[in-house]
Amino acid sequence: MGFKTTLAKWLYKSAIQIDRQLTFMDLSSSGYGGQPSFGNLSAEGYEACSTVYRCINIIANSCSNIPFDVCKFNDDGKEEIINNHSFTKLMRRPNPIMGRSQFIRYWVTCLKLSGRAYIWANRSNVGNGLLELWVLPPTQITPYFNTSNFGVIDYYTWSPYGKSFRLKAEDVLYVWYPNPRNFMQPLPPLKAAAIEVDMSTESLRWNKALVQNGSKPSFIISVAKDAEVRLTPTQVKEIKAQLREEYSGPSGVGRSPVLPYQGLALTQYGWSPQDMDWLNGLDKADVRIANVFDVPPEMVGAQKKYENFKEAQRILYEGAVIPTMDLLCSELTNWAAVIGLMPEEFMRLILEKIPALQEDQEAISRRMVSEVTIGIATRNEARTKLGYGKADDIMADILTVSTPTEPLGVTTENLGTEPTP
Repeated sequence: MGFKTTLAKWLYKSAIQIDRQLTFMDLSSSGYGGQPSFGNLSAEGYEACSTVYRCINIIANSCSNIPFDVCKFNDDGKEEIINNHSFTKLMRRPNPIMGRSQFIRYWVTCLKLSGRAYIWANRSNVGNGLLELWVLPPTQITPYFNTSNFGVIDYYTWSPYGKSFRLKAEDVLYVWYPNPRNFMQPLPPLKAAAIEVDMSTESLRWNKALVQNGSKPSFIISVAKDAEVRLTPTQVKEIKAQLREEYSGPSGVGRSPVLPYQGLALTQYGWSPQDMDWLNGLDKADVRIANVFDVPPEMVGAQKKYENFKEAQRILYEGAVIPTMDLLCSELTNWAAVIGLMPEEFMRLILEKIPALQEDQEAISRRMVSEVTIGIATRNEARTKLGYGKADDIMADILTVSTPTEPLGVTTENLGTEPTP
C-alpha cells in the first residue's frame, strides 16, 4: 500500500478509534518534565473537558473562515494581491478528501492540542511540482534532528499501522510552540492547563455521582448505646447490600431507607459552606482554561452577557485567531520553495473581509477618507489600504484638498486688513 493511500485511509478513521489504541494517562500525572502524547491530550482534554473542546473548536472554526492570499510589493512599494496564483488555486482543494476550511480546522486543532502540527507536500516526481497538501497526524510523526547542527531536521518518519514511511525534511512544514527549556520540543497549551482540566473533569464526575446518589448527602447508620441488638459482620454486609440495591442510583431518589433491625438509627449529615466552596473553584477553572487558549471567558459560557459578547468576539480574533493564522502565513512564506512562491511573494491575511472586525475596518475607512480630504494621502493610497485596488484616474495619485481652510470668523479677502467697525 502506497504512502498516499495509507494516509487517506488513516484520515477516514475517527479520532476516537485512534485514541483507543493509545495508553491512558492522566494529564496531571504525566510528569511536567515529560511530553504527553497527542492521544492522551485528546482523550483527557479535548474529549473529556467541554471547556477545552469549546475553546479549540471556536478557534479552529474562526481560523478556517479567515481568507489569506499570495501578495507582493509593486514598484511603488505597496502590497497587492496576486490573482489566481497557483498556490491559491491549490488551497481551494488541498487534497481529495479535504477542502480549505476542513484543512485549516484540522491543522489548528492539532496545533492547539499537541503544540505542534505537520503539513506534508506531495510533489511530482517530474519537476517537483506541488500536487497536494496533507495535514499529518502528530501522533505518528517523528522528526529526526541533526546531531551536529542545532535546529536542523534531517528527515521525518510517519508510522501508521506499524509501517514506516520516510519523508524528506523539505517536504514537511513543521510548526510548533517552543518550550523555553528545550527550543525544539513542543509545549502543548493543555500542558499548562493540566491542573485546571483535571479539576474540571473530576468536579463534574463528582457532580454526576452526587446526582446518581439522589443529589443529597450521605447518612450514617448507628446502633444506640442502650439497644439490645448487636450486628454481626454478616448482617452489616446484608444491610449495605440492601441499601445499595434498593436506594442508590436514580431509581432510589426520594425513597427513605427502612432499617431491618430495632435499635438502629439513621442520621443524615450535610455539607458546610466550606465544603461546597469547590463549586466556585469549578467556574474559576473554566476561566483559567479559557485564558490559556486566549479565549474570552464569555465565549465559553462564563459570565456570558449579550452586551459584551460582541467585544469578546473581537478580543477572540485579536488574541487567538489572527496570531494563529499569522503564524501559518509566515511559515508558509518561509516554505516558499515548496509551495511555489517567488522571492518577492508572501502570504498575507485579508483582514478586511472578516465580519467580526468590520467595526475596526469602518474606523480605518473613516480615517482614510479624512486623510484624503485634508491632503495627507492620495485616493489610490486609501484604496490600497482598504483593499479596493488602484484606480486608473491620473488624479488618484495626486494629493488633493477637498475644501478650502479658512480662519474662523475671518474671510480670506479681509485677512491681514484692518477690521471693519
